[in-house]
Amino acid sequence: AKIKADPKFSGGFNAIGFSQGSSLIRGYIQKYNDPPVNSFISVHGTVQGIAAIPSCFQQEKSLGLICKVLAEVLGDLAYSPISQNVLFQADYFRAASQVDSKAYLAHSQIARWNNEDPSTASAIYKSNFAKTKKFAMVKALNDSMVYPNEGEHWSVQDRVQG
Repeated sequence: AKIKADPKFSGGFNAIGFSQGSSLIRGYIQKYNDPPVNSFISVHGTVQGIAAIPSCFQQEKSLGLICKVLAEVLGDLAYSPISQNVLFQADYFRAASQVDSKAYLAHSQIARWNNEDPSTASAIYKSNFAKTKKFAMVKALNDSMVYPNEGEHWSVQDRVQG
């Protein structure tokens, strides 16, 4: 409401999101985008979600046993309505092994943002994002926070690796 009421933003504005900030801007764009974000730069953002606890992995390698167990246990908890409404980090947790689960599709905010469930897909998200004239994503090659770092480019982890 404050952004829409501010006359300085009436013609739109440019936005840069770093890490989780990219998810915040993406959420604004998809849900509202009025006034519109004219240009959006996502730097090392969590736009496609994360599949591991930060610093509990090495890029380009499968998760080790401890990290895999943590991801599975926390993944189950992350897709509960309570976690999704209280923990911002749970909103974009996307374990490849659970993307077809009922809990993930029913409660995951990242699943909703990505329109992963055809029965709840939102045409508004797509049309609002189309109002953004320029969009760039910057991906870190050796990121120790976002796993897999392909998620910084709206790519996904192979479901077999989950």
